[in-house]
Amino acid sequence: MSQKVLPTLPIKSYQSFAFFAVFLTGFSALCSQVIWQKYLAILTGSEAKSLSLVIAVFLLGLASGYYVFGLLTENKNRPRFLLVKYYGYVELTTGAYIGLFPFYFNFLRDFSFNTPPFLVIDFFVSVLALLLPTFLMGASIPMLTAGLPHSAGQVNQIHAKVYGWNTLGACLGALVSGFYLIPKFGLPLSLTWVGLLNVIASLFFIGNKLDGNIVKKEKPESLPSPFPNFLFFIFVFVAGSLTISFEILFIRVLNLSIGAGAYNFPIILSIFIGALAYGSLSLNKKKVTASFLIYQLFLILLLLQVIFETAPYWSSWLNHIRVSLATLPSNYFVWITAIFLFLTLFLFPPVFLMGRLLPLSYMFIKKTEKNYGKLCGVLYFSNTLGTVFGAVVMGYLAFYFFDLDLIFKINLYVLLLMTMAFVFIQKKKLNFILLAFIALALLFQPNQWNRDGHVKGLFRVRSFDPNFHFKSFFSLPKKGKKEVAFFKDGPNTTVSLLKYPFRSKKKGLSDQLKELFPSSPDPISSYSILVNGKSDGNTLGDFSTTFFMLPYLYSAKKESLDTAFIGLGTGISAGAYTPLEDVKSIDVLEISPFVIQAVKSIEPSLNFNVMKDEKVKIIESDAFKYFTKSKKKYDIIVSEPSNPWVMGVENLYTIEFYELISKNLSAEGVFAQWLHTYDLDASLLELAFKTISQVFSHAVLYRVSGGDILIVTSLSPLKKLSQDKFNQAFVKKVYSALGAYQVEDLYLSQLLNEEEFKQTSFLSAEPINSLYYPKMIYRTNKSFFLGSSAEMFGISYKFYHLNNQKQTDKMKAFNRLKTEDWSKRCLELSGFNFLCRMTHEFAQIYEQFQKTAGYIQKFGSYLELRKRGLIPYDSGLVAEFIEKSIQNKRTPHLLALMDELLNNGKYDLFLNTLQTFKKLELINKAQEENFEKRIEFALKSHGKLAVSQ
Repeated sequence: MSQKVLPTLPIKSYQSFAFFAVFLTGFSALCSQVIWQKYLAILTGSEAKSLSLVIAVFLLGLASGYYVFGLLTENKNRPRFLLVKYYGYVELTTGAYIGLFPFYFNFLRDFSFNTPPFLVIDFFVSVLALLLPTFLMGASIPMLTAGLPHSAGQVNQIHAKVYGWNTLGACLGALVSGFYLIPKFGLPLSLTWVGLLNVIASLFFIGNKLDGNIVKKEKPESLPSPFPNFLFFIFVFVAGSLTISFEILFIRVLNLSIGAGAYNFPIILSIFIGALAYGSLSLNKKKVTASFLIYQLFLILLLLQVIFETAPYWSSWLNHIRVSLATLPSNYFVWITAIFLFLTLFLFPPVFLMGRLLPLSYMFIKKTEKNYGKLCGVLYFSNTLGTVFGAVVMGYLAFYFFDLDLIFKINLYVLLLMTMAFVFIQKKKLNFILLAFIALALLFQPNQWNRDGHVKGLFRVRSFDPNFHFKSFFSLPKKGKKEVAFFKDGPNTTVSLLKYPFRSKKKGLSDQLKELFPSSPDPISSYSILVNGKSDGNTLGDFSTTFFMLPYLYSAKKESLDTAFIGLGTGISAGAYTPLEDVKSIDVLEISPFVIQAVKSIEPSLNFNVMKDEKVKIIESDAFKYFTKSKKKYDIIVSEPSNPWVMGVENLYTIEFYELISKNLSAEGVFAQWLHTYDLDASLLELAFKTISQVFSHAVLYRVSGGDILIVTSLSPLKKLSQDKFNQAFVKKVYSALGAYQVEDLYLSQLLNEEEFKQTSFLSAEPINSLYYPKMIYRTNKSFFLGSSAEMFGISYKFYHLNNQKQTDKMKAFNRLKTEDWSKRCLELSGFNFLCRMTHEFAQIYEQFQKTAGYIQKFGSYLELRKRGLIPYDSGLVAEFIEKSIQNKRTPHLLALMDELLNNGKYDLFLNTLQTFKKLELINKAQEENFEKRIEFALKSHGKLAVSQ
């Protein structure tokens, strides 16, 4: 197709079409990079590691391509059209590789999952995945720089335009892939579209009709300068290293400022690439001298120093913007746009100037008519080797030794030294003076940031605080009474440990806590561990959330239990199993070495001495990667990673992960998945339920705190909670403090029993959350912004009861305890008293139900009890309510009434009631249509359930 169209274009117009095609190849290259990073995260585990590896290998491939294809341009007898045609075939091959990568990935996955978990192996696998296509992508700059110019005077200009348009396309690709392609189409189909686009772009080059040879008699222009060529090769290496290092640094700063969400990487990547592109394109009309290059370096140093001074306050400034926005769905796009513009304001100017450094270096390099293509390849090879160094060493390994602020400062010092080299060779007095001024400014600035805004993330604050917001431009919230017991920027995450002195006016509370934690110091303290500014647990405030004894009570095995815990957190979850005599081993999987270090600073009794107990083995590993290689069969596995909106965690909520877990469970093993209802809407919970139920056919759902739930699953039918296990001294002592004196009391916190959970999973219209079709990570980012909260008891009400008259374990427990005073059962402390508060609420609703005479109020109380699963369906009460509604020609609780009929399979009564309300004009047309859709969906769902039963 392209060969029929392109030859008809005037020769002068072809360059414009070529630049457009270069734009498309840059677009597809960065789309591929963002998608490949997702694929590599499956193989390497760590999000930070996969990010560094994909950047390193991507750029290593480009570097090799720049060098090799630069050499190919040396043939002086090769026609221009032939060189550009060959380049078209290279891009055609690249497009085919991109589109077929999902099939090749299956081989890589099998290879990776059967190799040792070492960084060197991960790098080798990444090379196998990306080196070939990225090597081919490296053909663009040297081959088009040699093939497109029709005169020697055009070489520098064409080179800058090729680099600029290619990079501008890459900028758009980073945004489109992260914000649209992956959320919309998933990983495999996105690569198919991207590969097809690259194939289309290749046709523009294959069908070219350029005339003449690539080598001209005229010598290409080299701008006069006192600098030797080798200095530019060193310089572009350093510039590449600094550019990538700063890119990763700013991603980390953004994670700490707004939370480590899915869009941070594409936002930073697009700003960097866009700024680099515009910087290159801006040189076309500039009069360039050696002093111009040095002044660019001066400006970059000054602008980066401004960022160094202001970056600690980004979390505060962005939070000011956030609280200014009403929490509305329409404002989510406004918020993302505001983040993009904010970062552009700070990052675009210095990166724009950095974008000039590479084409400037090429302009100054002394070249001949024979070697200008080769020198272009060698120059880009040096630059890209620097980016590999920056990605692996400064962007990943350096975090084992230094914090963010010091790495930032080291980069500034390296850039200062490079500038010194140019100034000393040029020997201009004015530049000496400017350099001395900048050097003094850098050397005498403090190396450390105020990290208060990073210790505890301000991004969790959504409401206006008059004591903080809009008080001062350079202010951060006060520390309060907390003590920072540990703080470190690690290669994967930034980890904080806060220590809070415990004080309470409640008489005897300290003594009760001492009984639970007998060897703790007096007065007792609580500790919060935070990862990237987000709390991942408090030893007291989240105790009931992290005391995961339910999977143990459901375990059928009676001795020598092997257990595994995903995520160390505060250590309570795994530590609670250390006193149990029938537990043989406790493996704890924790990806961050600095989380492990932080937990060592917690008073040992508060997490049951988890770090010193002989049963416990701390394994520094990504859980997904660990279970791909593990051959061990566990009796209990508990997964409590961070929230699903956190980047790098989403793999642990996928069907592929649950399939791995099932292979690592013993025959009657139990798996427990923690989840929260805050910052999630009901559809996301259904997505989680639907996904996990595809692997585990037996599951129950429990509430473990005010906003946290636990899904306990198994491949075998779950038995009742074990009375013998509950009666162990340690278990009973802790559960008594939580308000449960008998094992039956725990059923009061049950939201769905096994039969109900199965019905819920069948009825959900949500898709499956998969590695290759990641639905949850993108949707949770929006729900986090909105602060959505799925109604806790609405979960247990959104299913169809096939046995609606049956007394459940929860109903039996409530019948026994509904009149009992629970106020003194548990510790009067957040983190311990949720069961007491919940049961007190149950009793109040039941009392109101018993005392209320009015049919509307009584039916309302009935619905509240039904929503909580405390009483069975009452056909008499429902019939009475319908009758009185008809008599009084009023339809209170209309939607709840009709749902009650549907949820209990009363389809005939539903249809009769609907017809009666319609005749009496008690409902309008819109309500009628709504109810007709509901009954249609219910009948279809009931059919599915009947078959499944």
